[in-house]
Amino acid sequence: MMFHRPSLMTILAVSFLCLWLGSKVSASPILLPTNEEDDHSIVPVDAVNQNVTIEDFELGEPFNDDELSGNISSKVPSGSLSGKWSNRIRDELLKKLAGGDIMTLDDNKNTVVDRNSLWPGAQVPYVISASYSTITFRFIPPEQRRVLGYAISEFHSKTCIRFVPRTTQRNYIYIRRDLNVGCWSYVGMNGNGPQDVSLPDYCVSYNYPGSVMHELMHAIGFQHEHQRPDQQYYITINYPNIRPDNRQFFNPMKTTEVNTLGLPYDIKSVMHYPSSFMANNPSIPTMMARNGELNLGNLKGFTQLDVQKINKLYNCYSG
Repeated sequence: MMFHRPSLMTILAVSFLCLWLGSKVSASPILLPTNEEDDHSIVPVDAVNQNVTIEDFELGEPFNDDELSGNISSKVPSGSLSGKWSNRIRDELLKKLAGGDIMTLDDNKNTVVDRNSLWPGAQVPYVISASYSTITFRFIPPEQRRVLGYAISEFHSKTCIRFVPRTTQRNYIYIRRDLNVGCWSYVGMNGNGPQDVSLPDYCVSYNYPGSVMHELMHAIGFQHEHQRPDQQYYITINYPNIRPDNRQFFNPMKTTEVNTLGLPYDIKSVMHYPSSFMANNPSIPTMMARNGELNLGNLKGFTQLDVQKINKLYNCYSG
């Protein structure tokens, strides 16, 4: 039997394959900047198991004028919101969330009553992940930055809230395309430096830009409409159709925990969850308006009352 010495090209090919396979099974440390300019935290990321890339931890450019122009190319449909939110939030994350998509700090469930949790001067510094798409192509969600920019432009055109690129501010939001969790945000400015606003692909849609506005309203200090202290006068809750460990997400808040701003309950608010929210049987509602309305909330965008509440909370018309 004759043996042939492997060629140089064969050796190089095998070496490259070994290196490539090794990179697929190892966890790579990624440097994440903190709020201190000269400090970094090393976070191990397993790209195979967590479906994240280094781009998830790189910062993108601030929104440009075109992205903030308020133009959105797809017609936003009307209709029910059933099934658009809660079912896609990971079960293990729900244990950490106070209302399905709200992350808490210790026992602080609400910050609307605390003026120190409002963003000074109605300015919200932000950074954004570089991983959001800017194009429309096969397998790539269409122009996510334009959808995000549209949502922000609605705040800019209808309220005094301004999302501004972060420079040296200690407190700011980090808009993240985290593929492992659902849509969520803290409520108000937590005062502990950077705070995430999680907006993965299914939360950033031409058809439902209100999902982005919903999370940004949390970030500026708003709770869910369906958890207002006066909910019982406007909606009924079908608790038998809700898992016992999820019923807390329907509980009304205390008057000491939330400020309703003296404005009416809004069953169509972008902050109101749909009638099938967390339903055991999605064909049976978990919430119903007392007037019989089942089409609760909306993902199209702000209602007139949403805008009034933002402007009143931040004293937009004072002076």
